[in-house]
Amino acid sequence: MIAAGLVIVAAVVVLMVREERRLRQADERARRSHRAAATVHGWRIIDDEWVPAQPDTVRRSMRGPGGSRAWMLARRRIDGVDVWVVCQEGMGLGAEVHYSLVVHLRPMRRAKDLPAVRVVPRSPTVGVVLRGRDLFDRRYRIASRESTRARTLVTEEVRAQTIELDLEGWQLEDRILTVLFAGLRDPGTLEDRLGGLIRLAKQVAGSPPRPG
Repeated sequence: MIAAGLVIVAAVVVLMVREERRLRQADERARRSHRAAATVHGWRIIDDEWVPAQPDTVRRSMRGPGGSRAWMLARRRIDGVDVWVVCQEGMGLGAEVHYSLVVHLRPMRRAKDLPAVRVVPRSPTVGVVLRGRDLFDRRYRIASRESTRARTLVTEEVRAQTIELDLEGWQLEDRILTVLFAGLRDPGTLEDRLGGLIRLAKQVAGSPPRPG
């Protein structure tokens, strides 16, 4: 009986090992496919996160919050704006994998002195109290240690672009605009949003146009 039990246990272990190997291979095929899709859209895959020109903001997001981890970093320059996309994945409840993209945008010509700003979604219950306000103020609040300068930075154009992109919010730190997209896996899925993100980055962090 003991021998039979050991045989069953060994068979189960073999099956588990095979299934784990199959899942790893399937995941690797999916990653190769997403990398290929990114390069088709003009993204350069960066395998070394410690590239000298890499901003600290990008490096920090490569480490990921909580149990998430970055599995791909892509870079592209579009209309005078450097864009880095950090592809993250993490385990949720029920061993479900959650994907997200952290997009960092840095205009090549950017303002020299900018406050750190976060535009974050309001609690749904607060929206009732703010019913008389405009749509931006009903959906978002501006958080900054320099509140006066932050509110000056968030112009009507910035408000309109944030709403048009239907963002969950954004952050400006070290003159880099950062936006999180939950549920997206590779940079190729951003194509329809890139134009608006580029405009928002220039509105928030770009240097003012030269007179004349």
